Amino acid sequence: MTMNLVETITVGAGGSANVEFVSIPQDSSDLLVLVSARLTATTFYPVYLSLNGDTTTLYNNYWLRGNGTSVDHGGNNPALGSFIGQYPGTAQLASAFANGSVFIPNYVSATRTKVLSTTYVGEDNQTLAYQQLGSSRYPVTNPITSLKITPLSGLLAEGTSISLYKTTQP
Repeated sequence: MTMNLVETITVGAGGSANVEFVSIPQDSSDLLVLVSARLTATTFYPVYLSLNGDTTTLYNNYWLRGNGTSVDHGGNNPALGSFIGQYPGTAQLASAFANGSVFIPNYVSATRTKVLSTTYVGEDNQTLAYQQLGSSRYPVTNPITSLKITPLSGLLAEGTSISLYKTTQP
């Protein structure tokens, strides 16, 4: 399997409320989203990925997360989408960007429920360093034609970069 870049979006001056990929090609089987981000909010806040503009509570999120001193786990059904990590804000070092990935298999299938797997790591060279493994179940069988990445608070800060890849089978 080979991953081919579909598009990279880099946030410019002033930040952005979200980043959206529209008209995703329907000629592949899997998608990979790579995120390097920070927020204009004060501290770490969750970032969510929604599919096809759906911001209902259909997403079933589960995660295992550590922060350098403790571990927690949980799940929720937020109205913003799939939970893809807690990204640093202005209280963290200016150069601190967190990194995450979202893998979406069978995104063109019209018969399968979508399951997303996520990984995330973020640090601020101070006392907090989040690491997370997660998954989200989206019980809708429509092919994925668009993705939107949105923070819970603040904006995606200047320099945030999000890339979308699709697979090519041998």
